Amino acid sequence: MSNVIVRPVMTAPSSPPPRTEAEFLARQQRQALRSLRHTGRELGETAKQLADRHPWVTLSAAAVAGALAARALSRAPRSSVAPEPRRGLADLLTSVAQNSILAALAGYQTTRHSHNGEDTRPAP
Repeated sequence: MSNVIVRPVMTAPSSPPPRTEAEFLARQQRQALRSLRHTGRELGETAKQLADRHPWVTLSAAAVAGALAARALSRAPRSSVAPEPRRGLADLLTSVAQNSILAALAGYQTTRHSHNGEDTRPAP
């Protein structure tokens, strides 16, 4: 035999068909709420079993879910400065190369090393 517990499905006692749309919708609402409660109970039982078998996994999942919920519910700080537009890789490499060349030229013009290691300043 299997370990699966089969529970009878809760059905409403047979009643006459609804006469109006309002009766039909009220019946549908009751059935939906009943099904939702039943599913919630089953989900709670499953969660309890999982927590009993794997407490660390359950704790980790709860921490991740809490962090994600906090991130989703918190508002990002508003900045008065407009964000810099995204640049492509080519633009980024070009600016890095330009800055490196400018830094090298600036360093070359301000300080020159003699052959014996002494710093000499260029004449104005």
